[in-house]
Order: sequence, then C-alpha cells, then structure tokens
Amino acid sequence: MSLDPRKARITSTFGEWPQWRKDAGLDWHNADDMHGQNANDFGEPIIATHDGTVASVGAFASSSSGYGPTIDHGGFGIQHWHQEQPINISLGLKVGDRVRAGATIGFIGNKGFSTGPHSHCMISVKRNADGFFNFSRYDGWLVAPQAYLNGDYLTDAALDSMFKGDVAVEGNSLVVCQRYVTRAELDLYANRIISVNIARPDGKFTTYIPGAPSFVNAAFPTVLPQGQVVLIKR
Repeated sequence: MSLDPRKARITSTFGEWPQWRKDAGLDWHNADDMHGQNANDFGEPIIATHDGTVASVGAFASSSSGYGPTIDHGGFGIQHWHQEQPINISLGLKVGDRVRAGATIGFIGNKGFSTGPHSHCMISVKRNADGFFNFSRYDGWLVAPQAYLNGDYLTDAALDSMFKGDVAVEGNSLVVCQRYVTRAELDLYANRIISVNIARPDGKFTTYIPGAPSFVNAAFPTVLPQGQVVLIKR
C-alpha cells in the first residue's frame, strides 16, 4: 500500500478555506491534504509520480508542518509535509539523487499542526532566480496538486485561441492575462482551469477553484483585473 498523489483520497483541497477555518485565522490552503490506502495510513510510503531529482531532503522541520522534502520533476516541484523525519534519514536519499516514477520519496506522518496522519502535498510550477521552485503561498505559482497531476496539456495555440493572443504563456501551465477577462469567458473553460488567483491590494492572492462554492458565488468578480494570473489545467 502506498500514497499515489494522482489517486489519493483528499480531505482538504487546495484553495479557499471554508468559513470556519477563516474564522480561525486561516484564509487559504496551499495544498491538497492526501491520505493513503490504509485506514491507519501512518508510515505508509509516498511514491513519485514522475522521474525526478531530490532538491531538498527537508532537513529542517517546521513547527507547523513537520518535515517536507522537495522533489524536482523538471516542469514542477512537489513537497509532502508532516513527515516524521527528513528523507536523508528515513530513506538515505541526498540532494541530487535521482528518483524514478513509482519510487518511495517519503512516508505519511503526523508531525506539526495536524489533526491526523496525512500528506500536505504542494506543487509549484515556477522557479526562482536561483533555480529552486518557489513555494511561497503569495506568489501565485502554486497549483491544485491532484488536478494538476491528472490534467491534460493545453497547447500554446489553444491558449492563444482561447484568449485571442492577449496572454503570456509559461510552460503550458499558466497564463498571465494582459487585459480584462470576463467571468463568462472563464466559465466556458472551467473544465480546463485549475484555479484563478486574483491579486489583492495587500500583495496576496485570493484563489478560486472551478466547481467550488467560492468560484460560483457573488464574491467572484464579473470582470477580472488586468495582470490576473490564471492557472490552466495540465
């Protein structure tokens, strides 16, 4: 038994928290909370979905999230938090080691702020200038992990046709709109969109997920501002 992020059961999805979480001061969830196949999945192996390279063994535990190593899969980076140990100890892996699809890259844990064993799985599609993936929750480069891993690619031509050339395409996975975008346009392509990150005056983002209540309620603007980042389903 193992946790495959493409198939894992999710108990808390990427995006806007429900109101009771917001009331507790948590406004946004930057991951999918994933579970393994066993009812008691503590210690269950987490597998790699693609070939990749160890970018970080997760040597330093966060008080809230436990240990979270990073695997670089080329077009995206993935982290699995709440592990009990860094993977140089639990698996003997070190930075630069190659991992193959299906290989164990960690174990489900319960370390940090957690209501039970699970993997807080994060995916970033953008690198910093130093070459490492940017996992900041406020920079707009995080995507809904399971949707991203199970999605299909949109070609540059399809994106150009969708938005009539008024976009800048990066890596076939995200679009930066150069004009105002209407809600009606996005609704037409809701099945191809992972999420919509709306820049706020405080420099943070409000995220909407198609199909989620926050995507269809009155809080969603009819017209999105220029410079809006739209993440397109892969």
